[in-house]
Amino acid sequence: MGKNKILILIAPSNNFWVKSKKITINGQNYDKYLNNYSNIFYNKKFIKKFLLKIIKHPRCIFGLASSMSNNNLKKCWDGLEMQFSSDCPKNIIFIDQDGHDKISVKNFLRSMEKIKEYLRKNKKKDKDKEQEENTEYFNEKNILILESEEDKMTDDTRHNSIYVNLFSENYLEKNEKEQLSIDLEGDKVINYVVKLLENCTVDIRDYINTYKISNEYSKI
Repeated sequence: MGKNKILILIAPSNNFWVKSKKITINGQNYDKYLNNYSNIFYNKKFIKKFLLKIIKHPRCIFGLASSMSNNNLKKCWDGLEMQFSSDCPKNIIFIDQDGHDKISVKNFLRSMEKIKEYLRKNKKKDKDKEQEENTEYFNEKNILILESEEDKMTDDTRHNSIYVNLFSENYLEKNEKEQLSIDLEGDKVINYVVKLLENCTVDIRDYINTYKISNEYSKI
């Protein structure tokens, strides 16, 4: 199992974190200052479970897919690492805005070809032998994208993607009972991905088409 890796890419915005101009939401202070326009709030309960159950799985190679600049994406991850230092992986893959198709200054689309190209480029720069060996064979057959923005999906990523949108300012404004129902949706996602990591022996696209997860999450 350890040799048959699957690359799990999550779109972190609206799953791991949300950007906000606010300093506090419903009595909760922001977790990370990003810039003059944005503060970062982390989805701590979901992140903790994701780190322990998915990222630590022996088949998982983990990465972030975001249209953020590389600098901002790594700043957000650095803040997350500070809160979950003992559970965070040492090496992750960052697919930043350069790994996307740029439509306009603020509009980026996912692209499987760009993702594969980005992995090849980073493999050459990567000094970690295990990470290098793991990234050299990733393609459409073994990449899963947990996508938080449906309008970023394209024809060449749609069949590798599961729509997951669990976190927002609105979530933080909800009461504990309302948050719990959303947290349970997060648990379903985690359980689905764990089962995939343990049972998928075919093309990822065939697996997620055969064993469907509900894509009808309410936009929170």
